[in-house]
Amino acid sequence: MSFCSRELYSSRYSDRELARWADKIRGLGVGVVYAYFNNDVGGAAIANARKLGEMLA
Repeated sequence: MSFCSRELYSSRYSDRELARWADKIRGLGVGVVYAYFNNDVGGAAIANARKLGEMLA
């Protein structure tokens, strides 16, 4: 699963957007999901990946 930001490489996903993705991921019914965020300017990818991980924990 790959995540691309709205503003090329530099926007953050909101908690609401990430919550929708978390719901979709839970609905897959699989044990492991690999996700890639490419919104890397300013560390947004890292912050979004951590937040999604928290939502799925």
